Amino acid sequence: MLKDNHDTYDLPTTGGSAALAGSVPDNDAFAVDLLRDAGAIILGKAEMDEFAISGSGYSSIGGATLNPYRLTRTSAGSSGGTGAAIASNFAVFGTGSDTGGSIRTPCSFQSLVCIRPTRGLVSLDGIIPFVLSRDAIGPMARTVEDAAIALGVLAEFDPNNPTLTTAIDEPPVQRDKFYDDYTQFLDSDALNGARLGIVRNYVGNANGVDPEITQLVENAIDTMENLGATVVDVSFDNEFLRTMSRTYGNATPVEQKIYLEQYLATLDASYPKTIEDLI
Repeated sequence: MLKDNHDTYDLPTTGGSAALAGSVPDNDAFAVDLLRDAGAIILGKAEMDEFAISGSGYSSIGGATLNPYRLTRTSAGSSGGTGAAIASNFAVFGTGSDTGGSIRTPCSFQSLVCIRPTRGLVSLDGIIPFVLSRDAIGPMARTVEDAAIALGVLAEFDPNNPTLTTAIDEPPVQRDKFYDDYTQFLDSDALNGARLGIVRNYVGNANGVDPEITQLVENAIDTMENLGATVVDVSFDNEFLRTMSRTYGNATPVEQKIYLEQYLATLDASYPKTIEDLI
């Protein structure tokens, strides 16, 4: 299952927007090419938040995506469609994209394993951009092994990867750190000796968290400690967190217009070409 911001030559790519309904790109995204070459069967496109913006699990083309574990709850976003599809066992794995949590949040909400790769490891060529210097695509699966297998296909150096040409300096890309097989690094003893920070601002009933969720988190912490991890409690000043929250979105108005309009320019003439046209 591909998130619907991955270009496919044989299926519409809408970015979750009714404004792009029926838009079929000329070519596959770089990552989609790799998947097909490896023998993957593309079963379909998964719903997403419109242009990956809100994170609520809602788009103008498909409406709300429901959490299959509890239909009154959100799937979260913006890769909520992939999250719901994989949690429902429609496919072995799917792809998501993540700028500030859009792979990690739906995986958290639907008990999945996900990988948000280091910038440059997986190409963004042919992916509808949001904040290109911070965007990433990666696998979403039900097991660590399935996610690792998928990453081994997706991780390939692409000199035309657009995330490496933004105004934000590109990271040093180490060509010898691209692997065909990430399952070689799976180690059931990996937590033995690890140090894990738990941000307590976001855990606990006193912080407004559902008691059931709090208990699940505490159970997971206990499991990790039993596997040899040292857990370090961390707490941040609330003013610091408010400041971080305010600065989080600063890159969006700078980058989104530039890079989204570059993508729109590649589409058929009948589709919007500017942010203003989309609105």
